[in-house]
Amino acid sequence: MQNQIHIQRFAEENVSEIYKAVRQLIVPGQSHYERLGIFASLHRAWGDDPVRATGKAAASWAAQFSQPFPFFFNKTDWARLLFLIMASEHDADFLTAETFDSMIRRGDHSEQITLAKILFYLPEAGEYRQTAERMIATNSSDVFKSLAHHNPYPMAYFSDLMFQQMVLKALFIDLPSRPILGLDQRANAELFRMANDYVREREIASRSVPRGFAYIESLQAEARA
Repeated sequence: MQNQIHIQRFAEENVSEIYKAVRQLIVPGQSHYERLGIFASLHRAWGDDPVRATGKAAASWAAQFSQPFPFFFNKTDWARLLFLIMASEHDADFLTAETFDSMIRRGDHSEQITLAKILFYLPEAGEYRQTAERMIATNSSDVFKSLAHHNPYPMAYFSDLMFQQMVLKALFIDLPSRPILGLDQRANAELFRMANDYVREREIASRSVPRGFAYIESLQAEARA
């Protein structure tokens, strides 16, 4: 909960317009379904404009969370993150693992992308690990990229097997692997073997080498040195 307090303080100081508007949306006595409806509606209200941070604000964020400022959050992402934090303060039973799973399964494309992005900063974030790991199998490259790139959640919570599966899928759909946070720390002999086997199969079939393999190859060279 301490992290969520810091997020709200940061938002009050740096995205105050969003912070104030979202706080007004939290009304005592709201039903579970009313709050889910508000969460969904926030995209219409805020859109996809990026949120910038000053150097001082970004440094403050990095010091608090030991993570870079989430420059990829847009206004809707901030509004939805703040709404879920504030709603959970009013109702501790609102954002359960079951609710989060339902939001992923039933939410539209925008909602799924936002939930993937903000996972790490939600209350009791570790409770959503199973749903997050299942998201690796998504058919949406945008949702997958939101989970895999610049996202501290997989590094912090995924099992070794699921982290490896996420990295391999990034290769399969030809995404860069360098933006996968923690890859340099969690790469191991098994991941290198699976990546090498996949690339070898492509080469035998006269297919191009995935662009994400170069970084994995460099990590493998460092491990051998």
